[in-house]
Parts: sequence; C-alpha cells; structure tokens
Amino acid sequence: MSWTTYLLLPLLLPLLCFYLLPATPTTPAMSNKTITLLIAHPDDEAMFFSPTLLCLAPSNRIQVLCLSTGDAAGLGAVRRTELIASAMTLGVRDSADVVVIDDPRMPDSMGTPWAPEVVAEYLARYAGDADVVLTFDERGVSGHVNHVSLLHGAREFVRGKGVKLWTLTTVGVLRKYSSVLDVRATRAAGGLVFVSNWEGVRTAQRAMTDCHVSQMRWFRWGWIGLSRYMVVNDVREETVV
Repeated sequence: MSWTTYLLLPLLLPLLCFYLLPATPTTPAMSNKTITLLIAHPDDEAMFFSPTLLCLAPSNRIQVLCLSTGDAAGLGAVRRTELIASAMTLGVRDSADVVVIDDPRMPDSMGTPWAPEVVAEYLARYAGDADVVLTFDERGVSGHVNHVSLLHGAREFVRGKGVKLWTLTTVGVLRKYSSVLDVRATRAAGGLVFVSNWEGVRTAQRAMTDCHVSQMRWFRWGWIGLSRYMVVNDVREETVV
C-alpha cells in the first residue's frame, strides 16, 4: 500500500464503523421506567450520556436534574436555556422534565465538593417517583469533583428505597479518545451497553454544536469528534447498603 493509504486508514476506518454500527435497542428491563439523569453542569448530558439517552428515551420517561447552572463564567442563565434545548434534542419529551438548580451550596467549581445530604435533598424533591437514578461513577469520567459528589449524594438518596442506582463507567485516556474503536472493548467488559449509530452520533454532536453554543471552545470540538462517550456508554448498577 502507498503511504497515502496508510494516512487515510485511521480516518476511513472510524467512518466505516459509524455507518455499520446499529443502534442498541433498549432492553425490556429498562422500558416503561422513569429515569432521572443526575448531572452537575449543563452539557454533561450531551458530552457524556448521549448514547444512553438516545437509546432509553423512546421507551422511558427521562428526567434531567442538573445541580448547577454552570455559572463559573457568568453564563448561568444562558446555559440553563441551552440545557433544555439539548435535552429535548436527545429525546426528553417535556421541557418540564429538565430541572436546573442554582444553590450557593453547590457552586460550579473544580475545587469544591458538594455535600451528599444536599445532593440527596434535591433528589428527594425532584426524583421521588424515579425507578432509576443514572449518574457518574466514583471517578466522574473527567475526575471533576462536582461529578464525583453526585454519586455520594445519589447513594444517600437511594439507600433503603426501591430505586436503582446506575453509574456511567469511567475509562482511561486512551480508550476515552478512541471513539468508535472502543465499542468492542466496551461490549467485552460487560454491563449494560448503549451504542449509537451514525445518526445518533450526529444527533449528540448537534446537541453540543447547536444547543450548547456558549461552550463550543476549540477543545470541545476535539471531544465531540474523538470521545467514545459520544458513541458508546456502559453503565453498571451500584449496590447500596
């Protein structure tokens, strides 16, 4: 093969896979449920959870509970509106099912963890009828302290209740930026896996580029083009005692 073929292969292979990947159907166990997606900032739903939302939304009621406006740069009001538009793009049926909290006890901050009891307080207020709470795992995908705080609060909320707690699996840097090439490894690892087809990936990308306009800095273009979280999610059920 010529050197140009070698250069083109890394570009052609992912594109071919995008067109060949089927969308994973929702399993019966996750149909006709009320699922509360618990996130820390507007755009978390699109950057990290898009494959799950796109697979679950057609046969479940999805609520999005975002515990900050993402106001670190003074754009809280803008980002609230952007989140609603993005959630609707990803399949949430009613804008009333998107709740954005602005509480000084939970600032958008890389260095300030949120108290579990405060997170649990808002879950009790807005997710009382949830069958499932879906949020980040103990590493928070990006390691953001606000992401990690959600898990501790969600554990406190579901303890002693009949509510399932599902967490999005964090992977290492190489897999994180391997896009569609991580699908096989994800399926092999087990758990509940949601894979988007090409149309789903493009919908997720549009949720960022068309809805979260205020957040589209240069590095976000790299994320929506290379991150496996735009293509595939694997979630696991937490055992809370």
